[in-house]
Amino acid sequence: MLKKIKNHWFKLVVGFQIVFVIYGIYRNNRIDYLMNGRTKKNKAIIMHISDGTAIHCLPSAKYYYYVQNTKYYFSNDGKFNHLKKGDTILIKYSLEDPSKSRVIDKYYMKKYHHLRNQ
Repeated sequence: MLKKIKNHWFKLVVGFQIVFVIYGIYRNNRIDYLMNGRTKKNKAIIMHISDGTAIHCLPSAKYYYYVQNTKYYFSNDGKFNHLKKGDTILIKYSLEDPSKSRVIDKYYMKKYHHLRNQ
């Protein structure tokens, strides 16, 4: 009886992992599609930088930006360890769905220009 319960939990956990992976692939493909369409550049402000040691497991930065007085939040994977909370980066966002964006210049601030070629 106990083996059956463990087997069901195992199947459930594996099922959730498969759904999670499929959703991640769909999300990345959707963002790539939107970023290859019509986009516009904008400044964004760093809210939080993750070094990858927490649950997320990849280094990333969370940021916010405004489009027509609407505030949007997004995050991108990558090393942002030279930045601090409140620093400005340059992003591009989709005109079709402004809530989707990508960082195009994390050395946008003048004080970080010297790091661009490293």
